[in-house]
Amino acid sequence: MAQREASQYEAAKGIGLAEVRAIAQQLWCEVEAGKPNLGRVVDLHVEGALAELEQAFGSELSHLAAADREMLRCLLVRCAKRNAHFHIQDIRELVAPR
Repeated sequence: MAQREASQYEAAKGIGLAEVRAIAQQLWCEVEAGKPNLGRVVDLHVEGALAELEQAFGSELSHLAAADREMLRCLLVRCAKRNAHFHIQDIRELVAPR
C-alpha cells in the first residue's frame, strides 16, 4: 500500500510541477513585459497549500473531523496568502523602474 501511495504522490507531484512551471513562465513573461498579474501569485500559493492539505487529509490527517478540516483549510489559506505577499513584494521590486 505504501508503494502505491508513493507512486500516486510522485505522479501528482510531477503534474503539479509541470503546471507550476508553465504558470511561472507565463508570469515571468508578464513581468518582463511590465504587466504582471500578481493575483496569480496568490492563487498559486493557495492552490499549492490546499493540494498538500488534501493529500494529508487522505493520509496522516484522515482522522480529523469535518469541522477541524475546514478550520485547518481556512488557516492554511490565510497563511498561503500572507506568504504570497512576500513574493509579490519581490516581484514588484524586480519590475520597479530603476
